[in-house]
Amino acid sequence: MTPPIPTRRPIRGPNPRRRGPQGRLPLALRAEALGARALGVALAWTLLLPAAGCSYRAAEDRPPRPSAYRVEIRGLGEIGPYLEADLAGRIVARDGSFRHFYFPRTDECRRALAYGGEVQYRPDGSFGLLESAAGDRCRPNGIGSLAAWRDHRGTLRSQPLPERDQAEYEPVAAGETQLLVRGRFPLALELRWPEPMDTIAVLPDSEACQSIFRTHEATMEYRTKGEPVFFLEGEEGRCPIVGFLVPVESDASVASGPADGEVRGEGGNE
Repeated sequence: MTPPIPTRRPIRGPNPRRRGPQGRLPLALRAEALGARALGVALAWTLLLPAAGCSYRAAEDRPPRPSAYRVEIRGLGEIGPYLEADLAGRIVARDGSFRHFYFPRTDECRRALAYGGEVQYRPDGSFGLLESAAGDRCRPNGIGSLAAWRDHRGTLRSQPLPERDQAEYEPVAAGETQLLVRGRFPLALELRWPEPMDTIAVLPDSEACQSIFRTHEATMEYRTKGEPVFFLEGEEGRCPIVGFLVPVESDASVASGPADGEVRGEGGNE
């Protein structure tokens, strides 16, 4: 029996529409293919960039953020071993109102915070940096206007803190209108405060606050809306916290406790 003859695949000749004499695409077809490929790549980037959140055209049109802003010093005063001042300017508050800051009581800060003068405010560090035209620099170590800070900065915590907690503190200084106490204020974390376990709270000089000033501990409460943002509750009623400061350890009256004559005794001013 004669074995079957294996079949052979037909030999295909060159396709004049696809290949040139050397097996390459004709020049016109190659140009057409490259153009279609480039169009496809461009179309893909056009679809992918917005999906990834990229807006290069908007970034080019957006003005760069200034590195410093001009603000005016208002209401300069002293509280214990610190200076306090209002800063006026649209960068400080979007509605153009004042923001209250506290500063170390140093000669350079006094020069930088000349009343009625204008300084450059740089958003550097926790509370910014002030620089006068003469080159004097002063870095705030505390803030007032707590409601504005709460509403502007919000909170970074995924789970909110309890609205009540225990505050423990020691008296630092008593001014004409305000009191300073230093200690643990755990709910200050709601404002992203850097040192809630060792900070200074500013209290108004009211009857309720004078009582709390002498007790060394009180219940601290936090409000998500309205004012005051924080207050301490004692036997004589509620005392609002109007500011927080980071202690300046170089100042002996803050590092080691109140100086003689700075703290009010049980019966008031001595």
